[in-house]
Amino acid sequence: MNKPHKHAYFIKAWAEGKEIEWRDPRIVLTSSPPQHDRWKPFSGQWHDVLEYRIKPDEAKFPSSKMTNQQLKKAFHAASGETEKGWRGIADAAIRHGIENGYLVAVPTNYIEQLKFVGRAPHE
Repeated sequence: MNKPHKHAYFIKAWAEGKEIEWRDPRIVLTSSPPQHDRWKPFSGQWHDVLEYRIKPDEAKFPSSKMTNQQLKKAFHAASGETEKGWRGIADAAIRHGIENGYLVAVPTNYIEQLKFVGRAPHE
């Protein structure tokens, strides 16, 4: 039995219509700034020295589920300076998301708490 091509998985994905990206691991340390995470669109040629991946989906951010009426009410409640009004709308949308279960409140010191998972804080 023949050994499959080194990049057979990505060749098949490309043939199925998936977007493929590539990077050259040889330029990780030789470029300034380092370009080890610089993925580029696939050009149609396969090279043994290159790394390939299926292009990941774009990150999607949640959107407010507040109605226009609710947003208008939030804006008027925070009216005064325009800047405070916009912040009031944003805060109301976040609060609404948390109260309705499609956003999760995270403590402001969450990252600090993660540093100590599995070890004592004084270590």
